[in-house]
Order: sequence, then structure tokens, then C-alpha cells
Amino acid sequence: EAGLRTDDWTALLGVAGDLGIRKLKLLGGEPLLRRDLPEIVASVRHQQPDMDISVITSGVTGVRSVERLFDVGLSRCNVSVHGFGVEEMARHGGTPSAHRHRSEILAFLVRSGRPVKLNYVYTGPGVEPDLAGLLDWASGEPVVVNVPLTGPGRTKPSTLLTWLFSVPFPSRPPLFGV
Repeated sequence: EAGLRTDDWTALLGVAGDLGIRKLKLLGGEPLLRRDLPEIVASVRHQQPDMDISVITSGVTGVRSVERLFDVGLSRCNVSVHGFGVEEMARHGGTPSAHRHRSEILAFLVRSGRPVKLNYVYTGPGVEPDLAGLLDWASGEPVVVNVPLTGPGRTKPSTLLTWLFSVPFPSRPPLFGV
């Protein structure tokens, strides 16, 4: 694996915690592909018991990788959703196998009561039926769904729609933020 070695990461993150950093978000590419990620999370949790440690994943590596991270100290999981349904996910390069893995991870997170946030990648009006499918599923689950919206010619979101679900309530309106 390219980049820092495991012991370099754990030392660096330990110093960050000593300097007052209280939130660690593991992301970039697909962090769950890093074989030593459980070791890094376990080391940070041991050095910094109160640190909020989260991961942002597309959820395509299988449920065991997420279970292992929670076993060693992960606080919460964010899942990037590039198409909720299998067809929309395929339009973004996903496979039926990747869709199955992500579905298993979402089921594990909800079933085990783990904090989960879904970040839906909104690419335009054509994905609205797919987004509706996600919101319909989420309406009965204890999850947060974020949908950053971009305007014409913009690369950064101009509006962020957030739905907070904790009990079945399909007609719950979105909460708006910037």
C-alpha cells in the first residue's frame, strides 16, 4: 500500500488527539480497502478513548469490513450513495455485487443500532425516482440522509437537504440547511 505505514498513521493520529483534535473522519477513495484500517482505528481508540472516529465509505466491500471497524472502536459510519437502486448504481459504475454488499452494510448498521448517515450523490432531475426510493426506505429507519444539490455550472453544493428519520413517518418534510 502506498502512503504512510500503519505505525506512522497511528503515531500521527495520536499526536493529533494530544493536540485537541476530537473528530477523525477516514475517507478518500475507499478507505475500507486499506487492510490495516482496523489496526489504525484500534490504536486511535486506545490512545484517544473519547475521539469521534467515523468512516465515509461507498459500502461495496462487504459487511465484515464495517463490523471489524466497529469491533475495534469506530464511532459511526457515513455511506456515500451513488444510486440507491441497482440500476441507478450501475449507471455510476456499480455492479449488482457492490449493490448487494452496500445493502448488507446498511442492514447491519440499522439492525445493530449504529449511527449512520447516507450521503446521496444527486446528479440531476433524472435520479429523482431513485432518490425517492432511498427516502421511502429511510423513512422507517433511524438514519440521516444528506442530499447536496448543485446548481448549473457549480461544482460545490448550493443547498443541502437533510432528512432526519428516527421513526416510521413517510410524510416527514426535509429540514433545510446551507
